[in-house]
Amino acid sequence: MVTLLTLEQSNADDRAQGSLARALDRIYVLARVYQRLTRREASANISARTFLEGLAEDIQEAHMGDRPLIIEVTAANAVIDLSCATELGLIINELVTNALKHAFPANQERRIDVRFCRENEEYVLTVQDNGIGIPAAVRSAGTGLGWTLVHQLVNHLSGTLAFKQEHGTAVIIRFPVARAHAATMGEELARAAELIRS
Repeated sequence: MVTLLTLEQSNADDRAQGSLARALDRIYVLARVYQRLTRREASANISARTFLEGLAEDIQEAHMGDRPLIIEVTAANAVIDLSCATELGLIINELVTNALKHAFPANQERRIDVRFCRENEEYVLTVQDNGIGIPAAVRSAGTGLGWTLVHQLVNHLSGTLAFKQEHGTAVIIRFPVARAHAATMGEELARAAELIRS
């Protein structure tokens, strides 16, 4: 599938190349999430801190290009299941991609802070850039594939999404600790792949 998309990209016009590049990026991050999670037993819970720190390294390396990129992770030593980890990995990738696209003018330092903690009976994920922020028009439109995917994943977590403009843009996602975790890892990755294709 990746080979076919790469061939299509080389023969496509500029607009189509951009769309195919974003599709390839989503496939790569899904593969990275899969590789990290399949190192563990499919029925096991995992450390949120370990998973998010490793994922941040992967995403940072993929987006480094010719400009430095810092992704700093601050995460509680919480235990989450594989379903939740998959969804968080995809959400973070989309939010980082959006920040890189909209928040940083040329020559500006690119820094993104990822924070994950527990507040009472909720988990809170915050992804904050230090740039000019994601424009209000982009946030309010919410019609792109990336935002659609984020909203679908947040809904699946029974969560809420909010924006905060302060020294950049912070995207804050809250979801209940006690939400159902019925899907197996294979089922969850298959569902995430279906969201990407849709």
